[in-house]
Parts: sequence; C-alpha cells; structure tokens
Amino acid sequence: MNARRLLLSARTLAVIATSLVPLFSPAQPQGDGNRVQKIGVLFPLTGDASSYGQKGRRAIEMAVDDCNALPGAANRIITSVFEDSKGNAKDGVSAAQKLITVDKVPAMLGDAVSAVTLPLAAIAEANRVVLVSPTSSAPAISQAGKHIYRIWPSDLTEGKAAAEYAVSKWV
Repeated sequence: MNARRLLLSARTLAVIATSLVPLFSPAQPQGDGNRVQKIGVLFPLTGDASSYGQKGRRAIEMAVDDCNALPGAANRIITSVFEDSKGNAKDGVSAAQKLITVDKVPAMLGDAVSAVTLPLAAIAEANRVVLVSPTSSAPAISQAGKHIYRIWPSDLTEGKAAAEYAVSKWV
C-alpha cells in the first residue's frame, strides 16, 4: 500500500468516524460552552508498522482539524486520543481497554494491522464501541460484530480481483 492511499484511507476514515460518533454518544460539555467528542485512535506509532501509524496519525489530525473548522462546528469540538498498538495484539488490547474504560471513547479508529484489529474487534463489540479499521484486510473482520466496520477490502476480495486481472491478461 502506498503512502497516498494510506493517507486518503485514514482521512476518509476520520471523516466517517466523526460523522458516526454523534449517533452513538453525546458530546461531553466543557466549561467554555463547547461540547467535546473524543475519538480513540489505535495505530502502530512505534515498531515495525510505524510508518503506517505515523502517516495515519497525520491524516487523522488533518481530518479532525477540517471537521472542527466546518461552519456550524463551533459548539462541537472533535478530539482524537491516540494510543500506540506497537503493531502487536497485546499492546493493542491494553490500549483499547484504556480508551474504553479511562477515556470513555464511543468509537475507535484502528488498527492498521489485521492481527491487532481482530482482538480489538472483540473488545469493541463486547463494550458496544464502534471500531472502524482503515487498512486491515483479514476476512474475519467483516463478521466481527455489528459495531465493527472496515474500509479496506478483505483479502478475499483483493485476491479475487488480482486473479481476474491476471486471467484477463493471460487470455
């Protein structure tokens, strides 16, 4: 996956999530009269997959800034709470539990790695927290629960498309 595709995917994901969050949880009032809506973000910010996480983080920060700058958004501020999954399930699960229990996020974005997204999906589903994954491609994510969404197609879809393309070039 190239950087441009990852940035577009993450930015699209952030816009979708910021649109969905008000449906699931009311924003928390702040002292200045604004309402703040938190979105949890789980990405591999360090480790082997950190290039995906760092690019995704920048894309989400841009999307949140764009949403907060929209006309009519003056009374609702979106904030993103980032946690580092380090690209492994154990750290991802700990980070998700923190986002849900401590930060009280109604929705999470992540992870970039299917092996992390699948255990996150179980936690999100059990806690009725929306989880949207930008790049995970494991087929099992599609059936992980009613609160679990994906943007990137399943490996099965990608494999079928690649095979069809190869056959079309062969014939």
